Amino acid sequence: MALLVLWAGCGDESDPPPFTQCPPVGVADRGAAQVAGSGAALPLARAAMARRAELAGLRLAASIGSDGAIAALRAGDLELGLLGRDLRSDEALVLRALPVARAEVVLAATTAAPLKPLTQREAAALLRGEGGWRGLPQLQPIGREATDTAVSAFSAAMPALGAALSEAIAHGAPVAWSDDELVEALAAHANAIAVIDRGLLRHSGLAAHVIAVERPPAGSAGHGAPPTRLLAVALRRDAPPALVRRAEALADAMREVALAGGAYVAP
Repeated sequence: MALLVLWAGCGDESDPPPFTQCPPVGVADRGAAQVAGSGAALPLARAAMARRAELAGLRLAASIGSDGAIAALRAGDLELGLLGRDLRSDEALVLRALPVARAEVVLAATTAAPLKPLTQREAAALLRGEGGWRGLPQLQPIGREATDTAVSAFSAAMPALGAALSEAIAHGAPVAWSDDELVEALAAHANAIAVIDRGLLRHSGLAAHVIAVERPPAGSAGHGAPPTRLLAVALRRDAPPALVRRAEALADAMREVALAGGAYVAP
């Protein structure tokens, strides 16, 4: 049986840590189309496949990240990919993406009780691990690599908070290299704080609270709509019509699940 083993591409990051091995994706059984990709999109795909009989022939693999899915699709070793970001221009020459939804990116903490709304200065202090003043709790920041799409979107909307998270990582804060690792790390810490998309937070069942943070004032950098990340189904542009129909059915079913739950917005 042929196996695809992806190295150094488990998340949306371009430079994951060394010796990272992604879950293998079997590609021998062409009768059952393989689906793999971003951990952020897996819960929606799982729910969609359980609801639609026409998706019964799809086989959902463990997370290999957006980059892993794109690499496998381009190599012809994967039928359908799940993305947690937009395609880049060079990738779009070979692949097409079917948008599912946009997930809002938020700041969340695994505290016993919800935190009060924070100013950006207070939120930045928590992300640097500098709580314990003015009634702020001492929390463990958990980072993601700088190229993670959720962190990138959050940092663009709130540059001061993105800089605070980068500073915490530079000073030794733990880094999760995939969505699954982030969920596991948050579940293991009773008082942790991280940037995560609201949909993943909802579907993971984490005992975590979204923190309300003041928006930048009008006219300043990052002012505007809340940060979001795109979730999509991807396939090769030369995919056969039958596979295109399955991809469209999967994207449609995932969109239906996403927009019914309130944790996502239309793409």
